[in-house]
Amino acid sequence: MSNTGDSSNVQAASSQNSSSESEALDSKPTTRDAVLVLCIAFLNFVEKIIFYGILTNLVLFCTNDLGYSSANAAVFSLVFIGTNYVFTIFGGWLSDSWLGNYNSIYLGSLICLLGTAVLPLVAYEWSNDYGPSFGFNLETKRVFFVITLFIVNIGTAPLKACCAPFTAIQVEECGTRAIRSTYHWVYLISEIAPLFTYSVLSYVEQNVSFFLGFIVVLCFNVVGIVVFAVGRDFYKIRPPKGNQALLQVLRMLKTAITMHSERDGTCCSMYCCCCCCAQGSCCGRSADTNPLLAEVNGNPAQLHRLDAGEGTSSRLSDDDMVIVERNVVDQRGCLERLKSENGGPYTNEAVEELKWFLNTLLVLSVVILYNTIRFQYSTTYLLQGERMDLEGIPVAFLALFVPLSVIITVPIVDRVVYPLLERRGIRVTLVKRMAFGLVSGLLSVLYAAMVEIIRKHVIKNGGSLDQTISGVIFHASSLSILVQIPQYIFIGIADTFVLITGLEFAFSQSPKSLQAFITGIYLFYNGIGSYVGSLLVIIVNAASAGHEWIPNDINKGHLEYYFFLLAGVIILNMVYLYFITRNYKYVYQYGYDRQSSV
Repeated sequence: MSNTGDSSNVQAASSQNSSSESEALDSKPTTRDAVLVLCIAFLNFVEKIIFYGILTNLVLFCTNDLGYSSANAAVFSLVFIGTNYVFTIFGGWLSDSWLGNYNSIYLGSLICLLGTAVLPLVAYEWSNDYGPSFGFNLETKRVFFVITLFIVNIGTAPLKACCAPFTAIQVEECGTRAIRSTYHWVYLISEIAPLFTYSVLSYVEQNVSFFLGFIVVLCFNVVGIVVFAVGRDFYKIRPPKGNQALLQVLRMLKTAITMHSERDGTCCSMYCCCCCCAQGSCCGRSADTNPLLAEVNGNPAQLHRLDAGEGTSSRLSDDDMVIVERNVVDQRGCLERLKSENGGPYTNEAVEELKWFLNTLLVLSVVILYNTIRFQYSTTYLLQGERMDLEGIPVAFLALFVPLSVIITVPIVDRVVYPLLERRGIRVTLVKRMAFGLVSGLLSVLYAAMVEIIRKHVIKNGGSLDQTISGVIFHASSLSILVQIPQYIFIGIADTFVLITGLEFAFSQSPKSLQAFITGIYLFYNGIGSYVGSLLVIIVNAASAGHEWIPNDINKGHLEYYFFLLAGVIILNMVYLYFITRNYKYVYQYGYDRQSSV
């Protein structure tokens, strides 16, 4: 990574008084800044309209219009979601390395326009108006639809990876509070998209036509491009420098692994390098655990050799001092060997920036297991709801309480809770906010387990009924589905503290030249969480074969056991978060204090 620029600016800022500078940085964004943020936020909202507008009834379109089986349609939907998130890494790399945020977003929106323009053509029933010989046959229709979704995923990749950091760039000069508020309100605006698609757009697609539904998506895409282009001459644009930085990262990691292997004869891995960052030592070994070494304030003049027999210490000779210093460096970790002061080929600033980069990736990986919990609201929570008294409510309707909870929670925490705590001198750090969100996710699955126990108890005591959903009869409990509402609300609250904070963390704790790329990796982590959740279901049912926890009829299973297992997973995630952040120091930029602990 660059030895000057971002890293030198951060180091210079770190040496000054953090609290006074933080206060100086915090100011209110101008009206023009706010308008520019709204322009970008609207296009971010449009990206969600495109994504959810396709996803909402994708299974239905695949089965009814494309002739796929239900199982194949479900796999098709899963692949679409996974690919959409995987491509965000590409979008972030394109922005940081070659095009910059504005050009990447604009190019992505144009690619999306191509895809959303083809979707209505695929969905239109040409044979009804022009005869059976006109239009697409089934195989051609399938091919065009797959290609179209691939194009849409390519287009949405830079939008997902770049919109959020680009909004923060517009207010970065205003400091921590402005960045935090920007991320909260941009995310709030984006959560209106699933509300609209699940309520209005899904109704249009199911009861009018998919053609009209996709036309609505296309219109949003056009309007989004126009609104975004309005601020073209006013956006604060940062030139891309990430290509050189990424190459530097790879070279430094390769050098660290090679030096470790040649020196110790053991294999050094990326995990080892991350341990060096998180724990300040190689693979978690602390320098002060060696009984033969003592280091006081990192001053070589105060290094002593301890006498194991009598517990006394004596001054070291100059030759011994070199050996001791080398041992101390070795125990601090393989990355320390890269520093020029320790005989390595890189400057101290470059190595510290590498640690900074790896630390950020490590902390953000917490969202993988969180999303394993989060995606329950669109899977097992729905299975549970199908076996409860719907009272005329669509089973998927309660999922709207997730974005609704975000929309309600964001103004409260951003305008009331955080300012109140700050006035009382209480700092709610990024990691603490994520930890609170994990607790809310834990409460969600524990509450769901309690509901499942009560639901089955009611059936056992004769409180049951048969109800029809989409032509299928379900034997359900007489317990009202409205009882599920709190578990959806807990997920929405968790999203506010985990997902929004994760986006803010990816921006504020990343080198400026790699902010979009790291945001893309963060979103990729989110997608991996859905795959982990699917894999967990397969493993659980395989392990409980014959007495499956999640059979086709969950009345005969043990869904509550699965929820308790998920509670254990999220507790494990909390322990993991504590382990990787217990020595974490925030990078001082935008008013985040490097000297403050977690």
